Amino acid sequence: MQALIVDNNESFVSVLKEELTSAGLCPVNEWSEAIDYLTDTPSDIGRKISQTHQNGNGLILLINADLKLGERRRQAQMGIEILKYQRLSQDFYLKDNLATLQNRARDVACVVYSVQSAEQLLAAKPENLVLLSPGTRFVRLPNSFREIDLERWLKLRRPEGAVPIFASILVCRMIGMTGRIGGASGSCARSISEWREKQR
Repeated sequence: MQALIVDNNESFVSVLKEELTSAGLCPVNEWSEAIDYLTDTPSDIGRKISQTHQNGNGLILLINADLKLGERRRQAQMGIEILKYQRLSQDFYLKDNLATLQNRARDVACVVYSVQSAEQLLAAKPENLVLLSPGTRFVRLPNSFREIDLERWLKLRRPEGAVPIFASILVCRMIGMTGRIGGASGSCARSISEWREKQR
């Protein structure tokens, strides 16, 4: 059972690796191609996730929502941008090559963590509703990962038929960007609330 961590906070990654190893995950953070947090784009990192784990079985992916990538600030939520590519991309273009790589890690179990709450993250960027996507769990730090049932989370992969759900989420995104969350879009807000309950 494999775990991959997308986080450039080395001291935290070191602690997290110990917690995941003690929870029975092995190997932890062994990439086929290392991430360059200064130059890689979210798409590049999505490709490296797929290359590292070609069959998509027995993998749990952990992403820091507040990841600092290149010159982007932590408030840009680049970790969630990576989640978008990992969840929604069918293929990735290979660097210096016209060939594509099929995204075989599209439906793996994913844990997104942050010092902010999910509500705070979405209030800042409502378009990041992929945070509520099937197979994704959210952890607010400083909760310990030792207290989390990782075995159960591994079974919560993106289910069949999730694409129409994503379409609904994108509709909510469009409504949210027009400043109409609440009022006429109350059903959308209720749907988001229902998703939050299902994710617990």
